[in-house]
Amino acid sequence: MDKLASFREKHPKFLYESFSYKIEDNSLVISFLFKIYPDIEFNPRVTIENINQTIFSNLDSKVLDNFVFNLGLVEMISYWKATCSPIIEIYAGTLKQNQLIWWKSLLIKGLGEFFYQNNINFKENDFVNITCTSQRSYKKDNTKHKNRYIIMNSGGRDSVVSLELFKDLKKAVTLLMLNPTKASLDVAKISALGEQIVIDREIDKKLLELNAKGYLNGHTPFSAYLAFVSVLCALIFDYKFIVSSNERSANEENVEFQGEKINHQYSKSFEFEKSFREYVNENLSDDIDYFSLLRPLYEIQISKLFSNYPKYFNSFKSCNRGQADNVWCGKCPKCLSIYVSLHPFIDEQKIVEIFSEDLYAKSDLQDLLLQITGKKQPKPFECVGTYIEIQLGLALSVEKFRTDNKPLPPILKYSQENILNHFSKQSGLLKSWDENNFLPNDMAETLKAKIEK
Repeated sequence: MDKLASFREKHPKFLYESFSYKIEDNSLVISFLFKIYPDIEFNPRVTIENINQTIFSNLDSKVLDNFVFNLGLVEMISYWKATCSPIIEIYAGTLKQNQLIWWKSLLIKGLGEFFYQNNINFKENDFVNITCTSQRSYKKDNTKHKNRYIIMNSGGRDSVVSLELFKDLKKAVTLLMLNPTKASLDVAKISALGEQIVIDREIDKKLLELNAKGYLNGHTPFSAYLAFVSVLCALIFDYKFIVSSNERSANEENVEFQGEKINHQYSKSFEFEKSFREYVNENLSDDIDYFSLLRPLYEIQISKLFSNYPKYFNSFKSCNRGQADNVWCGKCPKCLSIYVSLHPFIDEQKIVEIFSEDLYAKSDLQDLLLQITGKKQPKPFECVGTYIEIQLGLALSVEKFRTDNKPLPPILKYSQENILNHFSKQSGLLKSWDENNFLPNDMAETLKAKIEK
């Protein structure tokens, strides 16, 4: 019997038992109770700081319960994956049939990379069934919220471009940060924009202990968690709009597995955004409006816009591996992808200063280069640009060196010989616009004007 089969036999059920919350030191502290039958129990917590007591005291408790209950549903995915128990039983609240279908879809698509990396056949009959016999019913929010904006801030280029766009629009915003990194705090400080909502998500250490013992582990749909916790914040702080900065590039899959497209960035994709908006409207609130401001743009377009904001150059970070030390590791697909997309638009000396080294001089990145340009499969499981825009970034970088009459560094020389030899430069990409978006008209017009410059 393989490892997966033994886990599923030993742990046939996963239970979402309950949730609770309380105000503690002016923060909302939420706890969830999950169980893996027969003997594993988890109590993850999330803390939302600086609650407005006046707004909070006027909330309908049944509405608040509904939002917290749904946050628990997305939280449970991280814990269920340890054993992939064939049955998930929901006791913490009631789910309609269409909600059960929606959550199963998110679980399957959001864990696509996890299934691929662990070689799990998620298409077998009865791989997972979500059941709900609970009679605990809650209420949908029917209030009208204040016409103001929460923007998620991760400390990367995308966050900077969104924040600066809101300055141009002269709209008041509040920054939302989950387990803020130094980069996100630095970006917030430099932006000098209004208030902040700070959230602390605490993973139960027992999950990490199980991982160390060989239980199943892997990527989860983190941006889906962000979406649900931001909607909860919109409710408890009284905001109508939640703005993410997910881009068009997030729609491209990494690999095909068992006949399905596997996308590391599924919960950043337009498909998820559309589905999530429908779910919120149907089950949580008629009024709260979640959308991605940068949805029409490719990463390389965002990099071009970002190049107009040099005050952030030494502070922004997007490298997951170097996050704890607030550095660019210079070795991962994400570092290379961002370097390629920024290089055409930023002074040579400055980009080397940003990354603390010249990535184009590192011959040992050739294999990564083949992966992020689609010449070698699979596409890396990181938030990287599409194949076509990475190739465009390389072509523009080559052009930049030639204009300056400088010899090509190793990576660009290799690109010329092995990647760009059949590439037709897609300069129109820099002004392209994806109509699959939910931007308000004024924001769409402002963003379009910026990419036309």
